[in-house]
Amino acid sequence: MRPLRCSAAVLLVAVLSCSGEPTAPLGPPNVVEGAWIFSAELINSDRNLVCEHYGTINVTQSGSTLSGTVRQTLECVGPSDTVLNTGTVAFTGSTGLSAIRLRFVGCDYEGDLFHAPIDSAAGDVTCDVRIRALRIPVAGQWVANIEVPPPTIAGSIIIPPGDVLVVTGETIKVVLSAHDPRGVTWVGYSLENIADSFAVHDTAFADTIAYTVPASWDGNSNLDIWARNPYHALAWLDVASLIVLDAVRHPYQSVSLGVRAADAAFDPTRNVMYFTEPDSARVAVLGLSTFTFGAPIRLPMIKRALGSQGIDILPGGDTVIVALPDTAQLALLDRLANTVTTSGMTGISGPQWVRTSANRKAFTIGQVDSAGSTFSVVVERDLATGRDSIRREVGHVNAGATLWGSPDHSKVLAINVTSYPGPTCLYLYDAATDAFSSCSGPGFIPSPAATATTTGDKWYVGNVLLDGSLNLLATVGYKYDAGISPDGSVAYLPTSYGYDKIALPSGDVLERARIQALGGVTARRITVFPDGKRLFMWDDTGFGTNHATVVDLTVTVP
Repeated sequence: MRPLRCSAAVLLVAVLSCSGEPTAPLGPPNVVEGAWIFSAELINSDRNLVCEHYGTINVTQSGSTLSGTVRQTLECVGPSDTVLNTGTVAFTGSTGLSAIRLRFVGCDYEGDLFHAPIDSAAGDVTCDVRIRALRIPVAGQWVANIEVPPPTIAGSIIIPPGDVLVVTGETIKVVLSAHDPRGVTWVGYSLENIADSFAVHDTAFADTIAYTVPASWDGNSNLDIWARNPYHALAWLDVASLIVLDAVRHPYQSVSLGVRAADAAFDPTRNVMYFTEPDSARVAVLGLSTFTFGAPIRLPMIKRALGSQGIDILPGGDTVIVALPDTAQLALLDRLANTVTTSGMTGISGPQWVRTSANRKAFTIGQVDSAGSTFSVVVERDLATGRDSIRREVGHVNAGATLWGSPDHSKVLAINVTSYPGPTCLYLYDAATDAFSSCSGPGFIPSPAATATTTGDKWYVGNVLLDGSLNLLATVGYKYDAGISPDGSVAYLPTSYGYDKIALPSGDVLERARIQALGGVTARRITVFPDGKRLFMWDDTGFGTNHATVVDLTVTVP
């Protein structure tokens, strides 16, 4: 190492000085721009003076010419004197192929540069320290290391538009970029069980990589990217997350009803759905071919937000029947004549549920007064005679009792739900015999919703599968509010991400399907259209819905 007249450290202190003009380093300039951390030790043996000098040099480079500022601290301790000096000052200097020189308030320092690219320097120091009126010569060595920031990096995941997650088989794009004016040597990333890296010989890197998402990616994963420059400075970021669902997509249509619908009925003759909207005193009519609403049917009732207001199609398909709870009447909507007529119920108040049977009877749950008390009962309306009668073989039911029908109208199921641990009774009406079964207590508290096969030879109630005589066939986990298929082989269970198609009676998941939340609310229950090719999804916490959502099971979105 060559002897020097002044050190890099000494040049940073306003109280240091030395004489003589330095000779510029030889050779083409190397790159030294950036922030350098330096330290120096200087001594004067004769005066027993020891100095430490340290700080940061911020170097700006233009060819071989250097300039910038130094933030420094000088501490000297002798037998009778001490020096403490801190501050930020300017400097000038130059660099060559392998050496560096700087000038600072009359002091020069010289050092050798190390490694390629340059990351450190070292040299010798001789200079004078001013102590009062004296100029004390000191000498020593200095070292410095460049503080190179890591590359600037960015990344993202592009998923198919229209959702916040991707499903199996869809394509995503991983976007990566890195930049560093000193150069980028490596860029890498990891996502799920994939990790890759690329050698780079440039100041910038950008790439987009496409992946077809496999089923094994089911769940949440993070995109981590990293980059390194020639100084081995490493940048690492967790830049994006990916949610993958091992599922399929089926096309679906969803439209807001504007107000809550308390019940709905499907009209296969016209391919429309009817929705009772009690707080608007009307029936909304949705054409499923175009998924547009026709003119609503006004109902002669008070506008009132009711928990339930039953609607059903009479056998034959040309008349719709609607309960009018406030007026103790039933409304008949003639779809051929486009007329609405009403018929009062004898001795009954507050009818809400309505389900029709193949022998042209309509069943509802209403209230009767007897001996000063009010009871809820199952009431039959004979549509041929207009006569109302209480079905006494069912007996009194509570306010939570519900009615459900099979698609062919051959069966009507009455569920009298009581609080645990009391019994829950199921009564099944058979149009062929015009009789209700006796109470069947399967030993569970069922969900209020029930669905049946086409002929009612199987019922899915709560989490149990029953046969046509209400005998228990299987308990299927905790699959509540699922819709059974017309043939009874599968059911469709609403989930937070859409629904599961499950096998019956095993409950095994055959397919997961992604359906986005309906107005931000997860579907609460599902019913299957009589053709078995479409699903209807309900999103209300009770029995109704705020959206009309129909899923086409015949097509899988690629």
